[in-house]
Amino acid sequence: ENWHDHIGDPTIADAILDRLIHNGHRIQLKGGSMRKKQKLDGN
Repeated sequence: ENWHDHIGDPTIADAILDRLIHNGHRIQLKGGSMRKKQKLDGN
């Protein structure tokens, strides 16, 4: 969200995002967050 505002130039923002997601894969994980668990455990 708001990449155009953060980068300032919509064309550049679109080019950057295209390159970032071009070969990307979406992975959906199940279960709770390990970061939350570690924080609660004090690790």
